Amino acid sequence: MHKIIDKLTMPLDKSDIELRIGIVNKRGFSLLLYKTARTDVRKLIESGAVWKNTHQYDASGLMTCTISIYDTENRLWVDRTDVGKESRTEAEKGMYSDSFKRAGFRWGVGLELYTAPFIWINWETDGKKPKNFYPSNLIVEEYAVEKGRIVKLLLSYQGEIIYSYGTSSKSTATKELVILDEIANIYENLDLTNKNRVEEAVHSVRQLYSLATSSEDKKKVKEIGLKLKGKLDELNKDN
Repeated sequence: MHKIIDKLTMPLDKSDIELRIGIVNKRGFSLLLYKTARTDVRKLIESGAVWKNTHQYDASGLMTCTISIYDTENRLWVDRTDVGKESRTEAEKGMYSDSFKRAGFRWGVGLELYTAPFIWINWETDGKKPKNFYPSNLIVEEYAVEKGRIVKLLLSYQGEIIYSYGTSSKSTATKELVILDEIANIYENLDLTNKNRVEEAVHSVRQLYSLATSSEDKKKVKEIGLKLKGKLDELNKDN
């Protein structure tokens, strides 16, 4: 079982990394790293595990997925379960896929994605979406993980580098903090009725908080984060 877990928790390859647009404001947008369910399936198969997965709704009506792996030494099934959320396009299909990926995280598949840096791209937008930007043209040029944390990330778009993290001797945190004033407008520019958008904003603010070095910057980001978290709690209650 230990060998299987070691294989499952190995860092993802750069070809496994997908990107999608997160927060958008008048100055640009953020990018979020994610994995697809295909990656979890591939990792499970390559690990040599005997596995199965099941989906069911819990008492709250939320879709859950359980990934079970057979422990040959102890002759029993080991279960790990998590809950999914709807996608923006296909609600039920999205919940099946998302719950499967989250259960995969429980087994350590792509766990380093939770340490992703805050990715901000300065770009012309209409305030809601970037102009002439197509995420399918993004390429992960470099991706490195050490001790469970992403330490290097290099992204290109149509042949040009648009984002780098951990690729120079300069502190990336210093570069990232230049956008603090822009992120301070998240709460005002965000569609606070869109649960998915609010969740993405909460995630982005958490990443930004980890980059802040001064107590003043941390306080500013924390205030925004608390407002967003409060709004997210309200939306969860309404649902």
